[in-house]
Amino acid sequence: MDVLEGSFAVAVFVVLALPGLVFVAVRRWASGEGAEDRDFGLSLARGTVFALALTSVYLLFLADFFGRTIATGADADTLVIKDARTLAFIVLFFYILLPGAISILWNRRHIVWKRTRKVKWIWLPQSKHGYTDTPGPWDHAARKHQSSWVKVKRASGEWIGGWVTNGSFISAYPEPHAIYIDQQYAMTDDGNYTAKIDGAGLFMTIADNDIVIWTRTTVETQNGEAHE
Repeated sequence: MDVLEGSFAVAVFVVLALPGLVFVAVRRWASGEGAEDRDFGLSLARGTVFALALTSVYLLFLADFFGRTIATGADADTLVIKDARTLAFIVLFFYILLPGAISILWNRRHIVWKRTRKVKWIWLPQSKHGYTDTPGPWDHAARKHQSSWVKVKRASGEWIGGWVTNGSFISAYPEPHAIYIDQQYAMTDDGNYTAKIDGAGLFMTIADNDIVIWTRTTVETQNGEAHE
């Protein structure tokens, strides 16, 4: 992505892109990712139409107010800020907060309002569908199991595993599924841990027909070692 250069380019981004990005983000948060969301062109068109419609309404009713904050510069593609504080308010309220509120109202059938635990009088919107930005189950496991036992059963029947600790690493989307186990353990043919292999780490890619088992409870090996 290119860095925006010039005040006019920044203004075009705020007017044409920012409300559309807010609209698309709220829609995906509320209803989850749909099949059409994979089409970048369609998502861009929706966001642009929303931003243009919103800006048209602003100019229709608030053109004089907006005009007091900026003016054209010496060059045709430059703008001069006359009132920075008012301009900041316009961007924050009219191009971020208000588009977000309109988007929530537009997607209200996908949203429920729940009271916060700490402050009972504050209600926040939440998706009915429990949408999450985690790409898939593997990424969910990678985030959740930071200090856990993991063992992988290969299609050949071989068991491989160990203790996933701070020195371990798990790849996440969009990279292929893979794991580096910092502390490898020898394993029996039926999937039980035996003893730590001193100084051994293990990297492996995870195939579609591999079975991966995560264990966060205490596991005692045959030589009496245990992690919890």
